[in-house]
Amino acid sequence: MAVLIQRTQARELVALLERLFAAQNPTGADAYLKEHARRKVVDTHVNGFCWYARHLPATGAVLDWGSHHGPDSCLLRATFGEALDIHACDFSEDSTFSRFRAYARPIYTQLSDIVRLPYEAQQFDAVIGSGVLEHVAMDYESLREIHRVLKPGGLFVVTFYPYEYSLHEWWLRRVRKQHFHERRSTSRALEILLKRAGLVPFEMTSHILLPDVVNDSSLKRVRRAIRRRITPRFRAPTLCALSRKVQVM
Repeated sequence: MAVLIQRTQARELVALLERLFAAQNPTGADAYLKEHARRKVVDTHVNGFCWYARHLPATGAVLDWGSHHGPDSCLLRATFGEALDIHACDFSEDSTFSRFRAYARPIYTQLSDIVRLPYEAQQFDAVIGSGVLEHVAMDYESLREIHRVLKPGGLFVVTFYPYEYSLHEWWLRRVRKQHFHERRSTSRALEILLKRAGLVPFEMTSHILLPDVVNDSSLKRVRRAIRRRITPRFRAPTLCALSRKVQVM
């Protein structure tokens, strides 16, 4: 059964993440957490979750791949309770993000290999890759591992994948001379990469065109409809994609 998250619940999810960020980084000393705690970033994250949650199974096993502090694990726990068997993995120690972990209560595994995942074949009904794929050492090989651990027909979610023609990335790279993503992609290139790994996309868009469940209003719906028609592709900073596992030789 599809999970359709309404505005009231979406705002509760935003408030949850804000509380967890405040508890985990009370002094603001961690620059990464401080940046991701900004309200606009949190809103975008929750809207992305609302977008893919409707395709998650009501029960089963879900992997938060490259979870870092684990906002998606927390959103999964808040929405599905104990119905989902939530796993998470990354290279950091389990105690690094104690406030987030305490809430989400995932079965956490610290990774030691840059590609290989320490899970059985066909273990998961869904794998969430939130801002992960652009950071892995070998993207195709990593996606083949995702294919291996997914059950047939299992869901793979990609969010916050840097867009090749993003003005934001260009500004960071060329003007600000700050951190930018070395790996970027067009929607077509991402589609081809996923298909090569046996993960067939069935929905792909950019985050700026996702439904704004958190701040939905009549005026915002009108603005969004206009934006869908006239927004230049260069404004889209990140892509997101939903795909399912198929068997490949």
